[in-house]
Formats: sequence, structure tokens, C-alpha cells
Amino acid sequence: MTSSLSPPRIAPWVWILLTVLAVAGTIACVSSVMPGIRALWWVEARARMIQCDVVADSEGAEGLTVRYAYAHNGENYIGNRFGFFDGAPKTKWAADYLAGREVTVFINPQNPSEALLRREMTLLHWLLPGIFALIAAGFGYGAHRALAQQRIADAATLYTLETALTRRPSFRRRRRRRTAESSQIFHNG
Repeated sequence: MTSSLSPPRIAPWVWILLTVLAVAGTIACVSSVMPGIRALWWVEARARMIQCDVVADSEGAEGLTVRYAYAHNGENYIGNRFGFFDGAPKTKWAADYLAGREVTVFINPQNPSEALLRREMTLLHWLLPGIFALIAAGFGYGAHRALAQQRIADAATLYTLETALTRRPSFRRRRRRRTAESSQIFHNG
């Protein structure tokens, strides 16, 4: 274990950077969960699937393209938002939401053009923001401790420099030296 007067092993700016990144991760996770939380109070309606295809983007990652038709308060709408995935393969979702099939959608009552096919979130969706928040708190505590240790090390360095610059020579040494010199003169003379 290092002395409390030594500087921190990890620089405080590293801890601060990690804290900022973890806070950004927390914000990103919370913002991705917010539509699902809002959708818990949306109204259910029946819809007919128009399209549900698995497509690959330029990097080869699979995506799901959906389109469905629904009516709300006498007006017809076309929706294209799927909602939340729970880890099942996209091909399974495409098989569950075949074109022409009747499905349940969740409609935002304040903005009926906004709808989701799935509003259920997995436990991971709920836990991820909390995990990032705990990581941010840990990094924040590390930054606090590193800054405090840096302050203590700086103060110890300043104290050492001040005492070295302001230290007066000891009179005993002078007397001994003078005594030694005078005894030499006395014995030689």
C-alpha cells in the first residue's frame, strides 16, 4: 500500500473522464428506456401487418423493417416502429409478424401517429441505467479520492520545500567546527 503522502496511482483526470463517460452511458440508457416507460400508458388498438422483413445494412447487421396499418378515432395511420427486442433472433420476429396478420399495437393518445408493436421491456432494459449509474458513482468516488490524495501530496511537497528553504543551520555544528578548528590551532601553535 502506498503512503498517503504520495501522489495517486491513477491521475485524477482519468477518474474524471471515466465518470463523465459513465454518466453519458447512464443518460443514453435512460433515454432509450423512456419511450418504453411512456408507452406503458398508451392505448391498445388492433392493426394489420403490411410488412415485416429482416434486412441487412451495409455492415451486415440485421435489422427489422415493419409497417402496419391501424385506425384511431376514425383516422387511418401507418406505423413503422417495432419497439423493444428481447434478444430473440430477428427472423423469429419476422415469422411472428407476417404480412396480413392481425396484431395489437400501442398508440400514443396525444399523438396517434406514434405507435409501437411491442412495449414490453426485459429486465436488462430496466437494470442497465442503474448499472451505469453505479459505475458512474464508483468512478466519481475514485475521482474524489484521487483529488484528495493529490492535494495531500502537493501539500506535503510544499511543506518539504518550505522547510528545506527556511531551515537555519544548527549552532551545535558551528560550535563543534569552531571547537575543532580552535583546538587545531591551539595544538599546532
